[in-house]
Amino acid sequence: MPRIIKSAKGTFTTSTVTIDSSGRVISAATGSAGGANQVPTLLVSSDSPGTFTATNNANFGLAYIYGSGGGGGGGGTHPGPQAGNGGDGGEGGFGVFGFPISGGESHNYTIGTGGSGGNASPIQPGTAGQAGQATTLTNVGTANGGNGGNGGIRQGGPGTAGTAGSAPGALFATLVVDEKKIFSGGVPYGGFGGKGPGGAPGGGGQAGDHGALFIYENIGV
Repeated sequence: MPRIIKSAKGTFTTSTVTIDSSGRVISAATGSAGGANQVPTLLVSSDSPGTFTATNNANFGLAYIYGSGGGGGGGGTHPGPQAGNGGDGGEGGFGVFGFPISGGESHNYTIGTGGSGGNASPIQPGTAGQAGQATTLTNVGTANGGNGGNGGIRQGGPGTAGTAGSAPGALFATLVVDEKKIFSGGVPYGGFGGKGPGGAPGGGGQAGDHGALFIYENIGV
């Protein structure tokens, strides 16, 4: 059994142990824990712009960026069953972006506002919904908003749906409709990036949901 030949009495937490060439423990001391991996440090799901400032001892970050949804088109209007629904807006884009961090550096961000819904019209097709705005973290990445849905036809058909947003250059990208939660722990955060539904005949389309930004940092000791 190894013999401690240098006094090292006591209880040691996260120990640093020295062993000589004969396999003997010659010293022991309390060490230090490693850094925390991917700690959430910014969770923003409002339309207000702001600035993200990195933790002083962080060295890497992951940004989960959600674009806003497009507004739904207004429904067509006609006296009878011929009028069509407005098309749904497009889902906001979603992407995960990795970026190195120098502690204390800052990045401005903007959170996309959802596109407004289109209106119904008594004599024309419903108006199209507005496109959602992009969510951007400066010098890191952008998730674009979804496009607005087209208005319903006054006599004969629904409007076409808006196309979804994109997240160019992301490590991972998909549609917001599938990713309305933070990955770590699966915590749900509904109500951002979703499309605005199109209006029923004679009704207006609904606005798309705003975007969101979540940042995780790898924090050292």
